Amino acid sequence: MGSLSANGVLPPGMPGYDPDLQGYAYDPAKAKQLLAEAGYPNGAGFPDVQIWTVSKAESTKAELVAYQRYLAELGVKLDIYFTDAWTRYTEMLQRGELQMFRYAWYADLPDPDNFFFPLLHSAGQPNYMRYGNPQVDRLLERAREELDYAQRVTLYREAERIVMEDAPWITQHNHIFEYLYQSYVQGVEVSLLGDRWIPMNKIWLKRTPAEPSTGTGSNVKTMQ
Repeated sequence: MGSLSANGVLPPGMPGYDPDLQGYAYDPAKAKQLLAEAGYPNGAGFPDVQIWTVSKAESTKAELVAYQRYLAELGVKLDIYFTDAWTRYTEMLQRGELQMFRYAWYADLPDPDNFFFPLLHSAGQPNYMRYGNPQVDRLLERAREELDYAQRVTLYREAERIVMEDAPWITQHNHIFEYLYQSYVQGVEVSLLGDRWIPMNKIWLKRTPAEPSTGTGSNVKTMQ
């Protein structure tokens, strides 16, 4: 599994994906300027920040330590917290108890609505960021009613531009899943939705010449 920098709401391959979107640049000088304008020159007096995660993967720990280091350079202290169980984590998210948190989202449908509406509409579930922008709400509602593909793309790209300017989150990366299958594994159908949506009942195993025949036909089919 690899990753690709995420510059916006939608991942590559999703309808409406904008390859020209720039995302957030790494700009410590601007960050220091904004802190000073907010009344916290060099981070002086800025309250400690908490970031939470349920993942104990080494890659996750490395990511959060990097955030910690970058913020320390601005004079901001970041404390990292881990929860023990996913159920407890979601309960804390639902109650709005986490100041900052790490969260991943995988689409259930190959449609931009499955990213935008649940996460970014003010009535979306799970909009754990409590994000709400009436203009974004209107664009997402119009996109749900629009039948013209090109017009839907226009609406989603406009909503994406506003969301990225509002910055309710840090878009970090998109997962890239790569799989190797033996030559005798047949019927694998892969889509942009990833491994969760591979139809396992269509996979069958091709018998090798060395295997004895157990009946008519040349294939052994397995149903899962």
